[in-house]
Amino acid sequence: MKDNSRMNVVWVLDTSTDTWIFRKELLIEASKSSKSSDLCIKHTKRSDPPCPRGSHSASIIGDDILFFGGYRRLGHTQKDFSDVHVLCLKSWEWYTIETTGINHQARSGHQSVALDDKIYIMGGWNTLEQFDDLHVLDTKSFCWS
Repeated sequence: MKDNSRMNVVWVLDTSTDTWIFRKELLIEASKSSKSSDLCIKHTKRSDPPCPRGSHSASIIGDDILFFGGYRRLGHTQKDFSDVHVLCLKSWEWYTIETTGINHQARSGHQSVALDDKIYIMGGWNTLEQFDDLHVLDTKSFCWS
């Protein structure tokens, strides 16, 4: 039987040595500094890691990785997400972001790019439709436009 379960772990590729580092090893390094970034402190609340998911996007802004959307399949049903989570690379802690602004539909399979203090989300799909739209998340105000 094929295992299609989603995992809830983070691996990092060290491009200077071409080796993969598992999250547990990074926790030891992060505990030495254990200072959260300004982004994490100002606009988020500390949380558990997001639930396992696939086809989400990840964008780096400063010392943080912002994760958006994705889906989770449970049996024969699929749940699409429109949430935003942050992994602070300084403290290796997870945060949940409450956003404001233009409401958009949950999606997976989209593309994202970070430029300056904004994340641009393009396209994707959910269980109902495919999208050819563009949404912008301002990471200073966490407002969608």
